[in-house]
Amino acid sequence: MGKIARILLGTMASLTLLFAPFTALTPAQADTSDFSYDSWHVDYQLDTDEDGRSITRVTETLVAHFPDFDQNRGLVRGLPVDYENASTDPRDFSVTDLTGTPIPFELETGDGFIAVLTGNDDFVHGVQGYVISYTLSDTILARDDGSADEFYWDLVDSEHLQPIKQFTASISFSPKLASKLNGNSRCYIGAAGSTDECEMTRNEAGPAFSVPAIQLAPKQGVTVAIGFEPGTVVQPDSRIPNFALDTLPSLSEARQLQLVWPAGSPFFATTGNGVLGAVWSWRSTRFRHLYHRCLLHPSWAL
Repeated sequence: MGKIARILLGTMASLTLLFAPFTALTPAQADTSDFSYDSWHVDYQLDTDEDGRSITRVTETLVAHFPDFDQNRGLVRGLPVDYENASTDPRDFSVTDLTGTPIPFELETGDGFIAVLTGNDDFVHGVQGYVISYTLSDTILARDDGSADEFYWDLVDSEHLQPIKQFTASISFSPKLASKLNGNSRCYIGAAGSTDECEMTRNEAGPAFSVPAIQLAPKQGVTVAIGFEPGTVVQPDSRIPNFALDTLPSLSEARQLQLVWPAGSPFFATTGNGVLGAVWSWRSTRFRHLYHRCLLHPSWAL
């Protein structure tokens, strides 16, 4: 079992705190997931590389509100390396605060995960901003029936344990990709399996979509589905033929979509059900640097 998997098992072991009455928790007992988000914004910029394959630059701006006592040292952002039989090759990571000042971080890999560990040994209190940026490849899929290329993505997962006062999103495409949009798009909100739709608007003056400000309760996620003409992007050889998408509905059947796909979601491609919001015990010397950081997967449920 790899180190990341062991971290996650430690996360599960601490969940008992989440079900205890809040009034029974003292600062020494409080779980690292006991905080909230003032705002959470994601920005996706999609283009194609020189080979015609999709490439995505992601910037996530998270404003966390931690307690005033010593509970948290930072956040851990986890990403799966593989999506539908191909590597997304996560790379070009950076972490800053809201003013652009670099925040120290480390990368850990194992068992199909890459984790961005923010902060150091100092506790953080009150309002703290994190701007996490990275690049992904091959985020647009081709349907096996040849009817469309599709960008299906969980902008925020349905497993986060904290309330989010204001979530917003922007998704923009290069002129080449924008010219291939087929007019089909949907936004979904709610718990896993929800088909409740949320507002998503397209800026006709530019190749961009936006999700206006919405409030999210714990375990409420947001997923988008945006369609392109077939053959818009080149698929990696490992996806040809792509049997994994044989059962995915077309965008015309979007009302029947589930918010979280067991096999079709980019954030369920390599994992099963899981949990968020806690960390490996400080008693494990090897993972002591994770203690008091919130294990965060904004767009992915473990």
